Amino acid sequence: MGDISMIGAAALGGMVGALLCWVWARGRYWARLSALEMQLEAERAFAQERRIQSERTDALLTQLASVNETHRQLSAQTQHLVDTLRSPVIRGQWGEMQLRRVCELAQMTEHVDFVLQDTGGGPSRLRPDLRVELPGDRAIVVDAKAPMQAFLDAMETVDELERTELLRQHARQVRDHVTRLGAKAYWEQLEGSPDFVVLFLPGEALFSTALQYDATLIEFGVSQRVMLASPTTLIALLRATAHGWQRVRATENADAIRALGGELHDSIASFARNLDQVRSGLERATDGFNHAVAALDRRVLPKAHQLRDLGAGGRRALDGPATVKSLPVTGPQLHEAEDEHELTERDRSNGGEEAITPP
Repeated sequence: MGDISMIGAAALGGMVGALLCWVWARGRYWARLSALEMQLEAERAFAQERRIQSERTDALLTQLASVNETHRQLSAQTQHLVDTLRSPVIRGQWGEMQLRRVCELAQMTEHVDFVLQDTGGGPSRLRPDLRVELPGDRAIVVDAKAPMQAFLDAMETVDELERTELLRQHARQVRDHVTRLGAKAYWEQLEGSPDFVVLFLPGEALFSTALQYDATLIEFGVSQRVMLASPTTLIALLRATAHGWQRVRATENADAIRALGGELHDSIASFARNLDQVRSGLERATDGFNHAVAALDRRVLPKAHQLRDLGAGGRRALDGPATVKSLPVTGPQLHEAEDEHELTERDRSNGGEEAITPP
């Protein structure tokens, strides 16, 4: 019996041990399965992130390719513009276009306040790019043929030392052009021109760079009677000129108004004299009428009454007309007469109602 109990206890212990081993094995299985699921989830998230990153990289590469293409086209267009501006004719046309734009911004009217491509009457046939008309038959000459070759070369080079040297050369070219422009002496050959000429640099960079590498350029221009002007300073000059024209036109309008006022005064005086002549004529007509009525009462009507008494009269009563009274009417009496006339006309228009006579 004891052996059976021991065998049963051993069997039960084995079963409990086997159950515990199964539970432990199952726990390890689920733990490994959970760790595997977490690893798979992490790999899926990483794959998703790599896919998004790849899409972003592709989009960025597409944008970079578009930027590169745009830069290439811009570089080609810029190079084409630079090559075009190297031509003196095209450069002159571009300067004139900038000059026209500046004049439009300054509210100057073409061929009224300025004339493009005017030609002087001197033997050298000077041809300024702009002639700004001033009040008093005066004019300011503007030249836009500024040198730009060295400046354009400096914008193309990538070597800083070469760029600096080219910009210094640009300043020297501007100074040389100032010398040549001053030697033309526009003020001696163009009638009405003041004793200076304006050199227009059609770009703020052209103006500032020249002054940066030649600080005495403005003083040198003044000594040569050449005033350097950028688009901004030329706009200020033209706006001041336009304001001067406005003042002149205002003065001319005031003179015209004064002249018209004098003419109106003379016309009113002439009209008053004509009215006085009408008054004199009416007075003479009134006197003539009254004399005729008096003659009718003294000489004609008494004889007509005698004929009626002798039986030769007609059936109608024979009465003479009344005389016309002439009274001077001025000031308040004139207004009272006008009011009385208006009341009389109003009564007549009301169908013959009783007239109201003012006291």
